[in-house]
Amino acid sequence: MDVLVVDDSLFSRASVSKWLSGHEYNPVMCMDGEEAWEKLQRPTAPRLVVCDWVMPRLNGLELCRAVRTARAFPYVYFILLTARSYRVDFGAAVHAGMDDCLAKPCTEFDLIARVNVGRRLLAQQDETDRLLHRSHLLLEQTPFAIACIDERGKVVESNPAWATMLGFSSPELLKGRDLASVGFTAPVDFTALLDQVALAESFHGVAVTLETRDGQPITPRLWGRPITIDGRRLYHISTDYTLPQ
Repeated sequence: MDVLVVDDSLFSRASVSKWLSGHEYNPVMCMDGEEAWEKLQRPTAPRLVVCDWVMPRLNGLELCRAVRTARAFPYVYFILLTARSYRVDFGAAVHAGMDDCLAKPCTEFDLIARVNVGRRLLAQQDETDRLLHRSHLLLEQTPFAIACIDERGKVVESNPAWATMLGFSSPELLKGRDLASVGFTAPVDFTALLDQVALAESFHGVAVTLETRDGQPITPRLWGRPITIDGRRLYHISTDYTLPQ
């Protein structure tokens, strides 16, 4: 695994490089944050960075902030090395987006232990991303209309079948929209459903009346259950409506 080593001190770069090489890592050396920023923008850039704080042109915190702000990168794990006050620096480092902080001078054991943790966390992140991608593919390809709404009845996520059921060309056009305003013509029944959503209750096979954008009425049945994602209470709704063949 490549590890980007960023330090303006030749001695520090050499020491960290030697330690990493002895543990089957491939160190990629940079003399300052600006050189590191250029390398991190390449498609094959390292995902793990060990960098000093105080450097010319672009320091360690500025480099980390630039990567976090860009958001175009896959997740990059940052370990900051600092010779300053560890207690003060750790709080500032975390605020800037650093994942870990290590006081200088450090030992080979301490650094490799931190790098190994970063490697494991990146592997877990990659596996999570693969599972999410697979889930999105399944959601997009299933013929049944499925949506996720919040406690106010606003669409958080939906699949193409759900968008088609309501007469929209893309699920993106439904995000943030109130379900009661995009096709439901039985407001009393739907209000009752939203009450169940607010109370986090499940419902099963409830028939509702919809009017598509071309004026055609349909009466699908809905199934709903509460779910929690990242601490946020949402509602998963599926229907017996399927895409026309």
